[in-house]
Amino acid sequence: MLLIARKQYHLSFTLFQQDKYQLKKRIKPVYFALMNLMQDDYPKEFKKMGTEIKDTVDEVLYKIRSLDQYKS
Repeated sequence: MLLIARKQYHLSFTLFQQDKYQLKKRIKPVYFALMNLMQDDYPKEFKKMGTEIKDTVDEVLYKIRSLDQYKS
């Protein structure tokens, strides 16, 4: 989340794409929060998000925005 808060979207996306970490499965709400922020680049990917995790994704986005306030 810190990478995303620092607007390192493409680096974060690259980490999510690496199968050895399986981050997309393990922290799905963070992945879809990233996809929310990258909707212009990956519009179809964000639409894959299930409605059951929407509230959690919103919470992650809130946390990312709060982290962004404290960057140096």
